[in-house]
This record gives sequence, C-alpha cells and structure tokens, in this order.
Amino acid sequence: HRVSRVTVRRALAELAREQLIERRRSSGTRVIYQPSSAPITANIGGALANIAEMGERTTSRLVAFAYVPAAKPIAEALGLAPEEETQRSVRIRSVDGMPFSYLTAHVPARIGKTFTKQELAARPLLALLERSGVAIERAWQRIGAVLATPDTARALKVAAGSPLTELVRVVYDREGRGVHLGGGDQLLLA
Repeated sequence: HRVSRVTVRRALAELAREQLIERRRSSGTRVIYQPSSAPITANIGGALANIAEMGERTTSRLVAFAYVPAAKPIAEALGLAPEEETQRSVRIRSVDGMPFSYLTAHVPARIGKTFTKQELAARPLLALLERSGVAIERAWQRIGAVLATPDTARALKVAAGSPLTELVRVVYDREGRGVHLGGGDQLLLA
C-alpha cells in the first residue's frame, strides 16, 4: 500500500487502543471488534418524510421496469408466495445532474399495477404507494458498505470497485404485509 512500517505500526497501535484489534507477540494480530447485533428501533414517520422530500429535491431516471417472479429471498422479505410476481424497477437518482444512487425496488404486483411505468419515472415511489391506498406502518433497514460493480459504477459514473453505502429496506403496511423491498440500493459515500 506504499506506506512505511512506522505508519502501519501507528495505525495498528491506534486500532488496539480503540479495542478493535488484539495484538499478541508470536501470534499476530486479530480483529476483536464485535458489532452489536441488536437492531436499532426508531419512529419512521420522520424518515419517510425525509425520503419523500429527497424525492422532490432530486431527479430520477428509470432504467429498468418489469413484472418478474419473485426470487426466494425477495418473496420471503415481502411475505409473498414463491414465484409470486413483483414489479421490479431500477432508478438512478441525481442531484444537480450528478448521479448519487442506484435504486432497485420490488413491489408486490397487486400494488405495482396501481401505477404506470411513466408515473414511476416521474414521481417518488412512496407517493405512489400512498396513492394506491397503502398505509405505511413500519420499516426494517440494513446499512452496509459494498464495492461498485461494473454496472453500478457505470450508472453512477465512478470506477468499478469504488466504495458505496448499501441500503436494504423492507417497508410494511398496517397489516404487517411487505409493500416495498429496496434491495441493495447503492449510494456514493460522502
């Protein structure tokens, strides 16, 4: 990585001070940090409002739209029967002409058929869900880090392998049914 040994030793010493790694003579260094596995719970009302507001301040370009049989993980996340159809869409969201997110959405076909491809291209998905009569109650979300695949990199105008933040979100209605799976939404790191 073209850094001196002194720099590496200082970095390892700092990680050890923060109790992220353990260093043992003759045994080497190992990661000891254990992230909390307990989910964080929060009221999503404000978060959904922020997402809707972001949809109004940015532009999106619909690059894929189809009705497809749900793969097993998608069907499980949304509580659908195996191979039940979902509306799958991919959008690139931009601010001031610069792309910053690659959004993949799966919506149960019974809901997706209440709006058109043209409407999805022009309006935020959450607004279309609400218009279709969906009463959003809660959401589950996982945030992580990934490297840009060649397709995502091309869409976001970055180099393949660039660091991205990945969001996976399942939105549920008042009856506890999955109404939206944002699968692997990828955003540029700030």
